[in-house]
Parts: sequence; structure tokens; C-alpha cells
Amino acid sequence: MSAVVKLRARDFVSGGLILAAVIIMLVFSKNSAEGAKRGLVSAAEYLVPSLFPFMVVSSFTMKSRSSRVFRKALYPVTKYLLRLPDCCGTAVFFSLAGGFPVGARCVSLLKRQKQISDKTAERMMCYCVCPGPAFLITAVGALMLRSPVSGLILYISQVISSLIIGAVTGALCKKNDTVTKEEKSQTEYPGFCENLISSASDAAYSVLELVSLVVLFSVITELAGVFTHSGALSMLLEVTSGCNYAAQHGSLSQVALVSGFGGICVHMQIFHILKDIKISRIRFFVFRIINCVLSSLITYIICLFYSPVQATAALPGGAQYSMSAVSFAGSVSIVIMCIVFVLSVSSRTRLYGKLSIRR
Repeated sequence: MSAVVKLRARDFVSGGLILAAVIIMLVFSKNSAEGAKRGLVSAAEYLVPSLFPFMVVSSFTMKSRSSRVFRKALYPVTKYLLRLPDCCGTAVFFSLAGGFPVGARCVSLLKRQKQISDKTAERMMCYCVCPGPAFLITAVGALMLRSPVSGLILYISQVISSLIIGAVTGALCKKNDTVTKEEKSQTEYPGFCENLISSASDAAYSVLELVSLVVLFSVITELAGVFTHSGALSMLLEVTSGCNYAAQHGSLSQVALVSGFGGICVHMQIFHILKDIKISRIRFFVFRIINCVLSSLITYIICLFYSPVQATAALPGGAQYSMSAVSFAGSVSIVIMCIVFVLSVSSRTRLYGKLSIRR
């Protein structure tokens, strides 16, 4: 006997939406291809150069002995301001320095290593979702706004907003939510080559996921532009195109509003990274709205005292100079990797020295 499949109303709705999407992509195939092309160009120009190096470095540091350096340096901030275990200092640092998905990856690694609880991870994701300096200063500031100082103001506003939210949520959290018995330090660290290869592989997979989402949402935005104005929709869906539109048609505070929210595209990747952690999505979105409003307000206040000038440096022959997204992220990542390598080598040297003395 064949099983009888019962269809509900939402099954018909979802099937109808899928059929409508297929028809729209076939009818407006040129717009769909243009959106995919624009998404790929945007990802290659802005996202991959600014995010991939920091994803590799953050993952490498979280799984190496070098993370103890950040723990000790950031102990006063994590302990007294954010009310977090000292192991969270590295995750907070890279969430502010790396960009949107980096903070989620660091929190996921801490939970996988059983160093934090689900409640602590959920509280960290209220403010460990911040656009990094490579994206704001280089991509948004230097390339979109033609003013690196504007990007610096945006980044300062995001950092201040994240720290304010972290301090408030830390002050309101319960005492037993800060440190739990299951939180323990990692005792075993992988080797340098093994850690570097696995970190690069994980970062490449995460960047590939983000690029696919950027292309998808770029197609959706392009197709939506056929029926309505796509500018406001792009600011809601995808942060790169949204910041680009706000930079061309809005003020610096509006750019801070868009970058502070992050876009549904980034949120979907964060939910995928944290799929094994119990996190309230409603609470997540509420704090994203709080963050974007607060960062926009801080940007507006800063601009009352200092208004950056958007300018480009002219070169002979009428050419214009623009800072490359690769140069900034690459330089910073190389410096950090050198520091991590020196720390790893020095720790191994001390270990081999102790073993030789014992022998």
C-alpha cells in the first residue's frame, strides 16, 4: 500500500513561492545573471581579502598556546567589564578585529572545547558581531567613501557600541552564568603545521559559504529591483551592497546603521556556525537592532566634533589612487602570523630545553 501524503497549507505556500522564484529567474534571466556577477565581484573585492586572513589567524590562535597571551592581556576587560571567563578574551578580541563571522567562529570553538556554556555563548553573541577594521576602514572608508578617516570613525563607533552592550549584559547576567563548572582550559594543542592547515581549511570553507550567500542575496536584490526600489532592500539583506548604497546616497550615520546591523546574509551564516549552540534568534536580532542604532548615534556624535572630508588623491595623468583591500588585511595578518610563529617557536624551544636538562 502506498503511503498517503497529507499536504498542509504551508506546503502549498512554500511550493508556490519556489515555483514563482523559478519563473522569475527564467523570465528575468539577464537580471539574475547580473546580480550573480555583481555578488561575485563584491565578494572578491571586499569580503575575501578582508575576512580570510583574519579567519585563519583567529582559528589558529584559538587552538594554539598563543591564546594565553590574549587571555592575560585582556583579563581585566573580560573579568570586570564583560564578566566573562578569561578564556573568552581571545574571542572578544578577534570578534572586534576580524569581522562578522570571526566572532561566531571563535565562540563556536570555545563551546566545542567545552570552555563556555550555552548561556555564556548566547550572551557573547549579543556583542561579538562586529564589522572588522579591514572592512570598515579599507573597503567602506577608503574604497566606498574615499575617506579612510570615515572608516576609522565607523570602526570606533562599532567597538564602543559593542563594549557598551557587553558591559550592560555582563552587569545584568546572573553570577552562575559567568563561570560554570564545565568550563575548563584546553590542555592539548595541535602542532604548528597541523593547526595552520586546519585553520586555513576551516577559513576557506567559511569564506566559501559567505560568498555563496552574498551571490544569492545579490541575485535576490537584483530581481527585487525589477519590481521595487532595491536600495533599501540591499541595506537589509547584504551588508556590502547595503554599505555601498548608503555611502552613495546617505550620511555616515546611515552607513553606521547598515554596518551595525550586518544584514540577513551575515546572520544566516552566523546561525549556521552556531547550529550546535542554543541561541535565541529573537534576542540576537533585538541586540543587532540595538547595536546598529547605538553605533549610528555614536557616529553622529563624533561627526558633531569632527567631520571627515571625503577626498581622493590625484596622480599624474588623471589617475586616482585608492587603497587596496588586500594591502591592509594582508599586512596585518602577516604581522600577527609572525608574532604567533615566534611565540609558538619560543614555547617549543623552552619545552625542548627542559627535556634536554632532564635527560
